[in-house]
Amino acid sequence: MFLTPDKTITLTVGGKTLTVKQKIIPDSLRADKDVAGYIKKGQPMKPCACVGTTGDPQGICVHNTPDIKVAAGTNAAEQYSRATFNGNMRGVVVHFYVWRDEIWQLLRLDERGWHAADGRTRRAGRRIGQRIGGNLDTISIEAIGPDRETVDTTALLCACLCQKFKFDPALDIWQHYDFSGKNCPEYIRPRWAEFINTVAKFLNGEESVAKVSQQPAERCETPAAPMAKMTEAQRSFIALVGKAAQADSNILPSLTIAQAILESGWGRSELAQKANALFGIKAGTGWKGPRYSKRTTEHIDGKSVEITAAFRSYDSWESSIADHSALLRAARYKAVQGERDYKAACRAVHAAGYATGPDYADKLIRLIEQYDLTQWDRSPAPIEHVVVQGDTLWSLAVKHLGSGHRWAEIQDLNGGPEKCDPHKLRIGSTLLIPTNGGGT
Repeated sequence: MFLTPDKTITLTVGGKTLTVKQKIIPDSLRADKDVAGYIKKGQPMKPCACVGTTGDPQGICVHNTPDIKVAAGTNAAEQYSRATFNGNMRGVVVHFYVWRDEIWQLLRLDERGWHAADGRTRRAGRRIGQRIGGNLDTISIEAIGPDRETVDTTALLCACLCQKFKFDPALDIWQHYDFSGKNCPEYIRPRWAEFINTVAKFLNGEESVAKVSQQPAERCETPAAPMAKMTEAQRSFIALVGKAAQADSNILPSLTIAQAILESGWGRSELAQKANALFGIKAGTGWKGPRYSKRTTEHIDGKSVEITAAFRSYDSWESSIADHSALLRAARYKAVQGERDYKAACRAVHAAGYATGPDYADKLIRLIEQYDLTQWDRSPAPIEHVVVQGDTLWSLAVKHLGSGHRWAEIQDLNGGPEKCDPHKLRIGSTLLIPTNGGGT
């Protein structure tokens, strides 16, 4: 039998409305079979816990799931909802299912779901001092299929939630990818910036809902994930540069990686091979290290001019990356420092005179988007470590962060001195360890 909603509500934002069918999973609903490793027969079908710490969500997590064929008289949103009640979703519980203009709500907005594959962990958020978990703190929306109408309805639902909770679309809407690394929302991720912009327009009343709903059910393009198009050598190059670039939290790693690709031709250029120089940094009078001279092309007064120039030389690619970070910390590149928008960072480094080519910033932006380099800009989720005999914060910092002097970073991540006394670690307790270090 198809589900029947207990209530139908209307959400309004910017003069636009959405109809939501509510079928809230009751706390009393129990599994009639084992449906997941954490939901056994007879146990509750949902977490039965407050989202966030007080029932106030901290953001929205957007997912995509494939479209499905359904029987006459129903639709995919109802069928996914029914599968949740029947225990056929393997323990996954989301707040909303969206299919074209059909929306079903299964959880109250103050309830926690199981959807982000990050367990009970939290990671650094986008707001100062914020720690956020996908399961723990966000409202989940599962957009079904790649249809344009589904994507637009999802954006409008996000706008309604942003209005209710005073969320900033750019800061408080997350991809499933952000919490788990999964390529999800698969159909929306390739044009995520466009999606967030649509949410903002709905929120500000700048987009006509009629324009959206009256369009034919156009299917979004679903290009392969950018990483799938790379060779193993390119993948390794990005990993090497990205890991080293993350040591400088003030410069976007995606910018550093894109510059390394562009300047060195994926590490195959003459400078990269003979001088370990990935970024083509000129050796001025203040440079005291080794030099390497070669012919190069400069753009002067709108003309291409070939000159011989001296470039900085290094003993390793890692040294080249470290020097690049040091260079961008100079006053000349102040607009780059701390910039979290990759497009703005690319334009700022160009405007500061890093390169003379007129389309330099555009080339960097295309590289970042083509190879999904912004994933390196996100703080990696912390790992969980179960304390064993002999563990100290110092020894854990040495093992995971490369230096015992960084033990306070572990303490801060676990509640500070009040909750994480370095002299009273309890065997069997769990500590969160930052993953932006140089150890294992």
